[in-house]
Order: sequence, then structure tokens, then C-alpha cells
Amino acid sequence: MNVLLNLNEGKFPIKINESYDLQLTSEIKIVDSIEVDISIEKPSHGIVYAKGTLNFSYISECSSCSKNLTNEVEIETDVEIQDISVSLEKRYKNKDVHFQNLNEFEIKEFIREEIYLNIPNITFCEDKDCNHENIDKKSDLTKPFKKIRDLIK
Repeated sequence: MNVLLNLNEGKFPIKINESYDLQLTSEIKIVDSIEVDISIEKPSHGIVYAKGTLNFSYISECSSCSKNLTNEVEIETDVEIQDISVSLEKRYKNKDVHFQNLNEFEIKEFIREEIYLNIPNITFCEDKDCNHENIDKKSDLTKPFKKIRDLIK
């Protein structure tokens, strides 16, 4: 069941402390559930902030030897949430902005976006027989959206 929140009305802060069962892609398999501890605040009309953590484990493949890896992740999130109707001229004033319909805010969509933006797309195992030392490990390869976030700053 997909829960929709109306972030234009209601009492704030909204505290979300729940577990969510989400499957992302065939390459990113969540082990159990995603533990969400987020507070959504609205200091003034049209300005909404979400701050908190997402904790989960996921299975990926070593980019060198294709061995399955279990990765534990804690994502600290501190983003502004703007209505999708905000004009392009007014967007990107803050570095991290999530766009969604504030009348029908989908928390699961927000969680998915934060995960996609924060987990590495290249992972390596710790096996010493694995040939990952010969693979270029530039930091911009392990965080695909880092350059975009840096440009927005």
C-alpha cells in the first residue's frame, strides 16, 4: 500500500519511524527492509524539509569478480522538498532538493530517490584473489551523481 501525505496542510513536524519493504532494481536487492527515521518540517508556506536516516542492507556484485556482496548502508538525508510545479527559475537554490507533488507526497518515492542518489554504483569485494586493484577506483565513479550535486551547490 502506498501512503500519500499532504505536505501543504496538517501538523508539523511529521515523524516517520517505520520499516519499508521496497525492491529497487535487479542489480540492487534489499536484504530485509529499509529502516526509516525521518522528520518532515515546514517552517513556512511552500518550504518543506526532510531530515533523518535510512538504514538497510543490499546485495550487489563485485564489479571485478561478480561475487555477491552484502553492503550495509546508513544514509543521512537533509533535503528540501519542493512541489513539482515550482518553475525552473526558482529551482536549485539549495543543494539537495527533491521534487514531488506536495498534495500527494509519496514517502516510498522519496526513499527510492535518496537510495539511488547515495549508494555507489561500483562495489568491490575484499577477496585478495580478486583483481580489483587494477580497476580504476576514481571517487567520481563510485558516486555517479556527486558531480551533479557539486554543480548545484
